Amino acid sequence: MRRTRRTGVLMIALVALVAARLDAAAPETDTAGPLRAYSTQQFIGLDVDEKATVKLKSGAERVIRLVSVQEHRDSVINLMRRADVRVEIDGRPLDLVCEPYVMPTEAAGLRLLVDSTSGWGNIPKQVQISVWDAADPLVDTKRFAFPLRRFRMFSQGTQAYGEPVHLGATDGDPGGNRFYHDYGFDTAGFEGREEVVSAIKGTVVRFWPSREDLCSVLVQDDQGVVWEYGHLSAAAPEMVLNGPVAQGQKIGLLGRTGPSGNFSHLHLGCYLSRNDLDADRANRRLNLYPWLVTAYQAQHPKGFFAVARPHHAALVGEKVVFDGSHSLAWGGSRIVEWRWVFPDGQTVREVKAEKTFDRPGAYVVALWVKDDQGAEDVDFCQTKVFSKPNPEKAMPHVFMTYSPTQDIRPDQPVTFRFWFQGSGETPIQVDFDDGTHVADYQSYAELPHRFKTPGIHVVTAQCEVGGKPIMQKTKVVVTPAPGAGPATAR
Repeated sequence: MRRTRRTGVLMIALVALVAARLDAAAPETDTAGPLRAYSTQQFIGLDVDEKATVKLKSGAERVIRLVSVQEHRDSVINLMRRADVRVEIDGRPLDLVCEPYVMPTEAAGLRLLVDSTSGWGNIPKQVQISVWDAADPLVDTKRFAFPLRRFRMFSQGTQAYGEPVHLGATDGDPGGNRFYHDYGFDTAGFEGREEVVSAIKGTVVRFWPSREDLCSVLVQDDQGVVWEYGHLSAAAPEMVLNGPVAQGQKIGLLGRTGPSGNFSHLHLGCYLSRNDLDADRANRRLNLYPWLVTAYQAQHPKGFFAVARPHHAALVGEKVVFDGSHSLAWGGSRIVEWRWVFPDGQTVREVKAEKTFDRPGAYVVALWVKDDQGAEDVDFCQTKVFSKPNPEKAMPHVFMTYSPTQDIRPDQPVTFRFWFQGSGETPIQVDFDDGTHVADYQSYAELPHRFKTPGIHVVTAQCEVGGKPIMQKTKVVVTPAPGAGPATAR
């Protein structure tokens, strides 16, 4: 949660490094013990040509060998963006991708997810692979729940495991903050409006730094794991030191207190024990993203999401690859169409698309997906483009939030807040995608709006700084009134 220069993202740890029969080096320390109550997930650390044997619940065994790793860094701040990893399972090759917002791949009775490679700098081996028996859930959602009440996932910005920070002022800029998000998961939201609820059952063990000057509420579960809910604007009155907390109970309100990076969000992460908490030794080995997706899906049994993330950084004239293959569909829904829409109006109807930008700026690329029942969803990929050969030290961007995010009806008030991150601020122009425009919005002001019709409304905020376009987008899903027909997006 604390913004320190490290390499990774929010990881609540369930790190059971498979100590089982690594052919070469000694097995890594098993840190998953306290988290086995949540998941059977194991973490395997491998170097090239090293093997690990995993035993399934059926009694069968699978041998995983690391064949190769190819890492890719950006050309702007030289941070890891993705890695292509090839493994063999019982001699059969399997290609995996390591990057933020990837869900596990099922093969040979296993689910596998490459959490990190050595380029990220946070693991002792060349790769860390999370492994589940395919018969097991990724996480027990009776013990771990989604930590925001009545909140639409992907409605606003996020920072995931291994993702270079990008939501705060100067994040991801050559002259700014250049590090990975390496502990837990960040979900942006409207300051003081969104209810943060406990993902687990436990006991309040600390207010950090204090109840009077609050940033975080820390709750310990019955296994000794301490979960941190960070950057709160306020704690619920029921939160009492050493008092019980029920799963789903209100912890407080989302905010931007403490080392938040000047953007409002919930940070969720964990420490494996009170000793780790006292030593400020956060669990930085667990990729929390699959847990949160699974917990959200448990609350919404059928649906789909466009996933255009993670963000990009590139130089003028450089090819950028946009990948929509990590979009999600569950509960019988199936994505059948992908459509990328670029700022210049170009459209590409493929899962992946390539684009070059001919001038510096902060751009937004939209990914529209459609399922087999004709419903649509959209997500956005922030792309900062820097001059070549002399990149700007900083590229400003616009941070956007709104509330509520779920179960919005026609003519219901929705409150927006935009603020400029960086220097050289100019008035922001807002387009609500329904014929309503605001020409001179001032950062951080609350801006109410009512959408008259159901559907997906793409709200755009943009300005120009030093001749460079600075833009941001978000989606607002307005559902029909009861009895008025199906919603456009789920």
